[in-house]
Amino acid sequence: MGTIQHHAVIATGGDDQHRDQVTAWIASRGENHQRRYLVGPMVINGYFTVVLTPDGSKEGWDDSDAGDAERDEFVAWLSEPDTYWDWVEVTYGEIGYRITRSDDD
Repeated sequence: MGTIQHHAVIATGGDDQHRDQVTAWIASRGENHQRRYLVGPMVINGYFTVVLTPDGSKEGWDDSDAGDAERDEFVAWLSEPDTYWDWVEVTYGEIGYRITRSDDD
């Protein structure tokens, strides 16, 4: 048995530059990269939103480890000074919850 801990990242940007940035980032990962959990970019009221959904795997399993690596890469990219995305990372499940915002230190 393993522990289920869901992790998701939601990111929103407000112009064509954001759409182009995330499209280029996805493309740079290549076909063999996970990408199966990324939804978007969706356009709502002029804002581009991308969601990196939970991987659905128990902690410590290969799919969970791959999802963790994917999320860490995505958050690192979102945190780069020239990306200008608003984002939040949410962790929730059997061992509690945590919310990390883009402006957290």
